[in-house]
Amino acid sequence: ANISGNVLASCGNTISVFVDFGPGHVGIERRDEAANMIMKRAPNQCIKQWPDRSVLFLVERVRRLAAAWADGKTSNFDYLLQMNILAGRSFNDLCQYPVMPWVLSNYTSTEIPDLTDKSNFRDLSKPMGALN
Repeated sequence: ANISGNVLASCGNTISVFVDFGPGHVGIERRDEAANMIMKRAPNQCIKQWPDRSVLFLVERVRRLAAAWADGKTSNFDYLLQMNILAGRSFNDLCQYPVMPWVLSNYTSTEIPDLTDKSNFRDLSKPMGALN
């Protein structure tokens, strides 16, 4: 397959590539062929979009990722993105698009909201649809 795309994000040892394979059935075939080629060549220690590892591997990976996040070695965004990848979520399917929590309520301030002020956060006891 002849693949071209843009690298939109990289951080440390990770890289994210977003590629448009085209519309319809042909695009899906190109995407699947490229994914299979990448997975065959990826080192064994890599986390693939569809993990084929044991549950113990995933548990250990989540533990290390959580520890890196707690130690400030991983950003909130990278932590959530990696957790979504480990859960098998994908940018390629809108039904499985990565989940990023909506926690702030103040989007009108001209200054960065005070993160110690509880009024700047949404009510987490209610789902987003139940809020005004």
